Amino acid sequence: MTYPFPPDTLPAEYAWQIDRDFLAEEAYPEDGYAGLQGPRNAPANLLFLLNNGGGVTFRIRDDDGEVYYLGRIVFADPDDRSEEAEFGPLYDFAGPNDGATEIQYRHNGKWVTL
Repeated sequence: MTYPFPPDTLPAEYAWQIDRDFLAEEAYPEDGYAGLQGPRNAPANLLFLLNNGGGVTFRIRDDDGEVYYLGRIVFADPDDRSEEAEFGPLYDFAGPNDGATEIQYRHNGKWVTL
């Protein structure tokens, strides 16, 4: 019997990086998530762009509005971004890890909630 490949073995259409971990920054910076990249199936070419300063800035907050993380994301096709890709850092990492509930992107100098 043949089984389809699990979804996380196919390349993702995005890659993200946490640049600042506000939860750990002051108290335990060495234990924080700054520098973390994902998802685990992120394509090498998108990680390369992140490693060279590319990407769209996002921030992740909890339901009280406290900012947990600041990071960047790159998309395989910036003109056709799926909901899964745009919510990727929240769904892949910050939601399950810390209970974060909101992701915002910088647009025309303002934070915009998806």
